[in-house]
Amino acid sequence: MMNNNTNTRAFAESIGRAIAFGQDIVTCDALLNPQSFGFYYYATDEESTIVSPTDPKGAYSYWADYLRDAQALAERHNQDPSTYGVVMSYSYGRIYLNLVRVEYMKSRALDMAENDSVQCPSVIYSFGRNEETERITLDSEGRSPYPQDEAGRALEDAGRNREDVEDAAMLFRDLGFTSEKGTDPLKEWE
Repeated sequence: MMNNNTNTRAFAESIGRAIAFGQDIVTCDALLNPQSFGFYYYATDEESTIVSPTDPKGAYSYWADYLRDAQALAERHNQDPSTYGVVMSYSYGRIYLNLVRVEYMKSRALDMAENDSVQCPSVIYSFGRNEETERITLDSEGRSPYPQDEAGRALEDAGRNREDVEDAAMLFRDLGFTSEKGTDPLKEWE
């Protein structure tokens, strides 16, 4: 039998929802809130951890480890821990655990996925009450995932830097400022 405390109650609610409804996500915030709808993508490349619903102590141990991992990832990458969560999926008598990034709003989930320089996801998933989980590709939403290779990342960062310089140069021109040398600051990027 498990001790009855805040964390074990959140776990019990989560495992119950996973068994009853097929899936549940608990966010890594101070209250360990269950999230009934929204968007998510996998925060790591790890395979799912498979646990048995008949071994609550063992399942809780893995679940708590995932919450600690989520907190550590958020701190390491200077991100909000409440955007991380643990998804439990119930299928064929087993519970599958995964670490995910979660968000309520589609636009924020797309922004988060597009700018994730660690995981570089190309897909997010929409989930909700009494709805099947829907797979949404970043490309179909007019977004592009952060490049996974170093050369692609350098090119992406250079493109972002160029856009920043172009915006600043246009602002200076609009305000009537010119270069001391009389040169166009955008020419150095060509």
